[in-house]
Amino acid sequence: MFASGVKVAGKNEKKSLTAISNEIDISVEVLKNLRVGEFYVQSGNGKTMKIKTSNLILGSRHSMNKKAWQKLRQSNIFKYYAKISTKRDEESEVDHLKNLINLNSVSFNQFINNKLTNLNAKY
Repeated sequence: MFASGVKVAGKNEKKSLTAISNEIDISVEVLKNLRVGEFYVQSGNGKTMKIKTSNLILGSRHSMNKKAWQKLRQSNIFKYYAKISTKRDEESEVDHLKNLINLNSVSFNQFINNKLTNLNAKY
């Protein structure tokens, strides 16, 4: 909060408000009366300013419905996650990799052997 020189105070518990109050020279009482979306911001040693954010996206008016969320979630899981393979899965994983690699007339085994030979030669 303080390392960047920017201090932001919003609705918070009393202990936190006391600490930030001392830093930005705004009373705890004033900070306690902040509404949702209201903040005090101070940059460096500059003047503390009160800002109020827009309420356009408050609530769930812009939320996804459950069906859309599930569809997005499944899509992201498919795109960005992989099943952790076990020893039993290794053989099927190799088959999967064989199907994914297009080696332009070089066989999978030739490709792997060539890569391993080159790898061993380098080290």
